[in-house]
Amino acid sequence: MSYNGIPSPYRLLAGQPIRIPTSGPGPTPQPCPSPFLTITNPPPNATVGTTFAVSGSGCGLFEGNVVIRALDSRGVQVGQVVTTLSGPNVGIGGQGTYNVTMTVSGAQGPTLTLLAISNNVEYSRVTVNLNGGGGMPGSLGR
Repeated sequence: MSYNGIPSPYRLLAGQPIRIPTSGPGPTPQPCPSPFLTITNPPPNATVGTTFAVSGSGCGLFEGNVVIRALDSRGVQVGQVVTTLSGPNVGIGGQGTYNVTMTVSGAQGPTLTLLAISNNVEYSRVTVNLNGGGGMPGSLGR
């Protein structure tokens, strides 16, 4: 008996061909005209609490990696979520979507700026209102 054309005792020798059975060609990624990453929810100027959903789409990203950062009114990072796009072929640059829950802590001021980042490149940003505002800069949260 032989497996993959290799007779018993199943040793592979240098120069010996190997046949790899397949069920047909693999998926073909749809090329992106240029890489992109968006934040579609929350929309600009929406009001969010300290925990909220963030979603969007992207294409042409290295391994489909996505980082969403939240900056408060001072520009201080108060939250971060790391995820990957979901969809066929996103690991090889295909298009996909993401949906995560973000929690911010210690935000000061009335707004948050959400940044969509992949491979250290900022692709988009959205400014939203923080429900109840954060503590005002310089305050003790009273």
